[in-house]
Amino acid sequence: MMIEDMIQPLANYGDQRGFCFILPPQVFDFLGAVQEMHVVELLPDAIRGNHYHQQRKEALIVVYEDDWLFAWQDLTADVAQQQVFSGRGAVLIALQANMIHAVKNIGQRNVVAVSCSNLDVKDTVRQVLIDS
Repeated sequence: MMIEDMIQPLANYGDQRGFCFILPPQVFDFLGAVQEMHVVELLPDAIRGNHYHQQRKEALIVVYEDDWLFAWQDLTADVAQQQVFSGRGAVLIALQANMIHAVKNIGQRNVVAVSCSNLDVKDTVRQVLIDS
């Protein structure tokens, strides 16, 4: 997975029962072995992230039914970037080590994110990109 493909919308293969998002095989090449995984919920106006990882790579899958904001910045860059997502869907975000990132729910419905990392190490450094 190349950095140009850092943010990829996921196709919805769901039906009348609900959504179904399938991760592209390149995410497993990007991560290698998954050593740590967690699921988080963002209530309306909640912010998660505002940090970077010194060693580990992270694949972040965000499932949403309303508006949310993703912000990111490489440690070597001078300016952060932001993207707003609207509607209903899922996005895969591939984060290299030293990529500051944050997610804010700017909608009225909850947002769920699944994080998968290639290492299970305590390497998180707080760096604020999105204020409340």
